[in-house]
Amino acid sequence: MAAKEKYEIKYAITEVEALGYGNPDSPISYKKQIESGELPTEVAAYAAELIGSGECMVDVTEADDGCIDGRPAVKLSSITSSAEVRESPDKYDGEGHNRYKVAGGGYMTGLAMRHALGQHAATPGDDIRTLGAAFAEAGVVCGAHEDTHATGGGTGCGANDKYRLILQNAGKFNDQIAATTQALLGVGGVEFRDTAYDASAMHWQAIANDEQYFADETGRKRFDAIVDVIADVQGDNKRPVAVSKLLDGDHKEDFIVVNYVEGKTLSQQLLQQKLKQQFPDLPSEKLAQAFVVDVPRIVELAKSIASTDEEFLAALHAGVAYQLATAATLTDGTLRNMLVTADS
Repeated sequence: MAAKEKYEIKYAITEVEALGYGNPDSPISYKKQIESGELPTEVAAYAAELIGSGECMVDVTEADDGCIDGRPAVKLSSITSSAEVRESPDKYDGEGHNRYKVAGGGYMTGLAMRHALGQHAATPGDDIRTLGAAFAEAGVVCGAHEDTHATGGGTGCGANDKYRLILQNAGKFNDQIAATTQALLGVGGVEFRDTAYDASAMHWQAIANDEQYFADETGRKRFDAIVDVIADVQGDNKRPVAVSKLLDGDHKEDFIVVNYVEGKTLSQQLLQQKLKQQFPDLPSEKLAQAFVVDVPRIVELAKSIASTDEEFLAALHAGVAYQLATAATLTDGTLRNMLVTADS
């Protein structure tokens, strides 16, 4: 029998307009970094060239996922098949470990999906544990992260720490997010359903206004609930399931890359390496970073949480909208947006 021919995926990468809505005071801003000189124009141009060429696209090698955050990871905690926590060396470089990425990791995006369906328990932690059981039954394991700057009840993950504000901002920017959600779903060939989106938006505002639900609630408590969930999942000694990444440095994201190609993601580590090679004399804070959203993972999460076609569509709409509401909360809306699809 003749061996199957291996086809190399060709990418169609298109830059689209910036969101145009967000937090005007946010330092995560392409416009501000360019104007201040924090991001040299030649670095921005080369980063856009690298992203647009597809040469930073890599195979997804891990079954779990991570956050969209563009900062480098310095340590990875993972759990083995014997339920032991394993920590990577302090100089963890992530080489060869490529994961899908969604806002806050799959459990936080999944929490937003669950809330969009009008489902919730007494606390977010209870919801995360219920969600984790549903994902585990579907064979889905997700990740999370914290950072070296985290203090008090925070983790340093904006999609987690600011979860309630993100839902509130989904209402504040409802019309804009609905329009962008429609456009992004359209790229993937999915018809936008007003009823699915409107129901999600209504449920989000209801939970965001629930003072009792969020009483004494913190990002750290949600993070601990996520770690508890993952501790119940059996990993593989060769490829242990990620519990969390420890990220370092400040947010310097200038791009949002939305990837539609299944089994692929943009390697933020590779992007950084290539920028450093091109500009060896520049400090890392002057090199561009990118948020990365992998749409195939949003589809996987929506399938895992839904029991009907109607719930799947609602969860899918909510999953995309949550990425946008997160961007509108964490950035000023001026980041450059790149869409990655397979070039047929």
